[in-house]
Amino acid sequence: MSTELDQDIGPLVDFGSLGEADRRKLLQLFITGSREEEEDGRFPRAALEKIKRIPIFTGHGGEAICLTDYNGAFWVQEEGMLGLLEESRVSSSEGVPAIVRRDDSLLPLFDQLEILELTDSMAMRRFVLPNMERMGGEQRIQVLSNHVVPHWTRYRQDRELVTQLKDTAFVPAWKRTAQALAHPTSSSPASAPASVGGEEGEDWVLTTLPMRKPKDVYSWENQALVHALSGSDEAKYFP
Repeated sequence: MSTELDQDIGPLVDFGSLGEADRRKLLQLFITGSREEEEDGRFPRAALEKIKRIPIFTGHGGEAICLTDYNGAFWVQEEGMLGLLEESRVSSSEGVPAIVRRDDSLLPLFDQLEILELTDSMAMRRFVLPNMERMGGEQRIQVLSNHVVPHWTRYRQDRELVTQLKDTAFVPAWKRTAQALAHPTSSSPASAPASVGGEEGEDWVLTTLPMRKPKDVYSWENQALVHALSGSDEAKYFP
């Protein structure tokens, strides 16, 4: 089988009629051809780009997919990755990666096509955090609560992820109500939760100010700073 992938291959094969087993056999033939005809057993770059344009890969749900229709291609070991990607999506198609069904017999071709295992840390860095600033408040809290907080002990060891998280604007801005400013307490938004707009008796309300980056705010536990920076502008400094 020639690895030149003649441009007429498209009309000769109705890829839409191929089942998963047929697609798998055809991809295996590609691997055999590259081993037999290429000195290093690898496709030329131009041939790889042509393969990416063919709807011959099997998605995680068993459907035929074309790699060029997506933002990168991956396979997953853990089903939880799919939930993370779905919950962090901010549009129906923008920036969505292709999730290819793992097949050990096709891993040599996956390697050439740079179809990698999608780990949770990689998903966070590449797909979740870039969307964080565009998420609604409820969606952002859901992603942080379900996929960041439970794994923080492990995530905090990933220096690249922590650096990117510190530089992502997702921290809401709070402010004290007029009543609270007149009668200040040592409470913080975390200890006295409130809702947007505020209600009678609340000490804190969410503002409409832009989200802040973690690296730009201080901890409420630093009482000296809380005292020094308290007042109408304190929402600029504390999460």
